[in-house]
Amino acid sequence: MVPAPFALGILSLIAAVPLKALYLESWSFLEDASDLLRILSCCSGSLEDLFIQKTAYDHGTIADDGGTVFGGGTVLSTVCLESLRILRLFEWIGSAPLPTTELLQCPNLERLEITRTHAGPWDIPSWIPAGLSELVLQVEPGTWMPGLGSSIRPSRLTIDITNQGYSIATYLEVMEWVEDCIDHHIPFPDLLRYLTVKINTYPRSLGPHHSPELEDYVAMSAALQQIHERLNLERITVNIVYTTDEGDTRIDGPLELTKLDVAFSQLVDTGLFYVTFEWSDGHERTLLQHVFQHLELDMAA
Repeated sequence: MVPAPFALGILSLIAAVPLKALYLESWSFLEDASDLLRILSCCSGSLEDLFIQKTAYDHGTIADDGGTVFGGGTVLSTVCLESLRILRLFEWIGSAPLPTTELLQCPNLERLEITRTHAGPWDIPSWIPAGLSELVLQVEPGTWMPGLGSSIRPSRLTIDITNQGYSIATYLEVMEWVEDCIDHHIPFPDLLRYLTVKINTYPRSLGPHHSPELEDYVAMSAALQQIHERLNLERITVNIVYTTDEGDTRIDGPLELTKLDVAFSQLVDTGLFYVTFEWSDGHERTLLQHVFQHLELDMAA
């Protein structure tokens, strides 16, 4: 059971101001979601941005100082977060980031961001509205495919894959994850209009060469071309970030740009593709940055 003074103190604090953003970290939610519902009910009319990180589940109920138990058989009223526009879910224990509940609604949610790198199946909350316009997935190549339900219809999809190097994954294997996600897990892929693919790569993830080869870029380009041919997309943005080992500032800029130009020039010339490449060191300092875009777009900018 959650200690009543602690729980009520949080509720009083949240209810005291028209809260627009809320960040909950390392929270062990009750299985019936009663504590989560009580917290969100205190800011349901004003909350616009909700960030929940590293959650787990616990047993029990939440009680007030009079001994009345909320949850555990007691009927709770539905909490509607009418102002909520952004929901960010960052890592969690188990298959779902939040306890299952039918008593939470966010009808005007626009953007859902999910960060998931652990192994095992996972699902988005069932109360995510069908009208969600933007979905952002931050994963690793070994992350299991998401359970995205059957109703969401985002027009914007961002897949951000960090290739940390715990297991070697080629750019082709990374793109296979992207294609599988779009083809078999996005409920309405034909409604997508804007796709962003970001690959953040570390040297150890690329095997003995420790840097992207031309073949890596060509495989990625071919996969993007196939996605473009299957979907009615208005824009595909590609961000390639390569982070060297700490202290390593060696880079052959002209060679790297030549490889990128060979692999992506035909795609960029269609006017639908926007490709950026960034090479940085272990201290987040940029060693090389280049943007590939269609000449007409460049002149218009």
